[in-house]
Parts: sequence; structure tokens; C-alpha cells
Amino acid sequence: MTDGGTHRMILEVQGLGKTMGAVGVLRDVSFTINAGEVVGLVGPNGAGKTTLMRTLAGLYEPSHGSALVLGHAIGTTGARRALSLMPEEPDLYPGLSVVEHVRLIERLSGSPRIESLGPSLLERYGLSDKQDLLPHQLSQGMRRKLALVLALLKGAGLLLLDEPFNGLDAVSVRELRNEVRRLAEEGCGVLLSMHGLTELERIADRAVILHAGRIAHIARLGRDDLEGQPPLEDVYLRVVGALRDDDD
Repeated sequence: MTDGGTHRMILEVQGLGKTMGAVGVLRDVSFTINAGEVVGLVGPNGAGKTTLMRTLAGLYEPSHGSALVLGHAIGTTGARRALSLMPEEPDLYPGLSVVEHVRLIERLSGSPRIESLGPSLLERYGLSDKQDLLPHQLSQGMRRKLALVLALLKGAGLLLLDEPFNGLDAVSVRELRNEVRRLAEEGCGVLLSMHGLTELERIADRAVILHAGRIAHIARLGRDDLEGQPPLEDVYLRVVGALRDDDD
């Protein structure tokens, strides 16, 4: 990965917490993402990954702490414009066709670049011949591809991808991996959650390991000067295994 030619901070999270009812789902989460960085978010089911994504996107209000997206506090108009979220479950309009979803994003952005990008993204992810179909007429994988296209179309400084590889075939996984790398090289910051640790090592600069709502470890990945480091799977199992033993 490159740093996009700058160390400009895209995301700064400080002591972020989220309580739902009496349960602390996120607890004092702190990390940063610079321009050109791809950061992976991993952890057991229920660790708080999706809650963190949705809180950063402004869909949940944090209980305490702060997070800035390109200097804008999360939940503000500035932050929403500066980020794009692909949720784990595609959030599509049932009455809009594939191409109408794309045109909606184009109209909201008002950017000529986005208007020219839509058709190429639809073709890249195999949706060109499905432009007139409604979401319920698409397979699960195709719905995820449409959600991905809409997230990429916005061209935001921070891209949040929640389990982006679920439901994608091998060709689409490779296309997405290359797309994320290209966006990072152009200076975008990317936060993606996933369960595939081997795939994550191929795409990310760092991995944030969440456990019970807290950051348990941050591992550096894919650097030439870190040859000989243990595989991420070994690090993950050691960290999470030790925490589970402590819980017992």
C-alpha cells in the first residue's frame, strides 16, 4: 500500500463508546486511518464491528468519545459527505431499479466524474445487463454488488466496507481487492471488516482486532520490513484465545 503521497489524517477515533441498553457494545475505541491506508477490522461475532461501522457512519450516536472524518465530527453533514458506507446487509430502495439507484447517487452528487463512472462500475461488477431489475429480482450476491457500486460511486475520502466480500465470486473478490488498492493509492482511507484473515493480509496495511467492544491488538500487515512476522491468523488466535481464557 502507499500513503497516497501524504500523511493526511482521514479518520481519528478517540475513546469512542456505544452503550445499548445496559450493554457496552463499544468501549474506549481509539485508532486512526491516514490517507492511502487500508485498515481491516476483525474479531469474533458480537465483538462490535458492525456497531463501530454504523457509529462512524452517523447511524448510531456514540455514548461517549469522539471521531472525526476529515476534521468533521461523525453524525454531521460534513462527515456524511466525506464518507461512504457499504453495510453488511444492502440497504436498497425496493421500488428503484439498478440504474435508478445509480442515477440517484449521480443526482445527489452533481459531479460529472460520477456520472461517467456509473456505467463502468456496473459493467465491472456484472450489472450492466441487470440495469432494469428491482432489488428483489437480484440474487444476494448481485444485491451486494449493487451496494458496493453505490458506495464506490460516491467517491468519498473514507470508505467503510462491512463484510464486503460476502456473496462475491472469485473474480469479483479480485476486482474489489484491486479497486480498494486503487482507491488507497489515490489517497482514500478504507476501513473494512471481514472474517477472511488470509484475504485481509493481501489487502490491508493494519488489522484492528476487536474483542468484547475493545481494541485488543493492532497488527501491522504487508510491509516489506516486516518479513518473517507471524501470519495474521496466528496473531488473531493468540490474542483472542488469551482473552477468552481470561474470561473463563
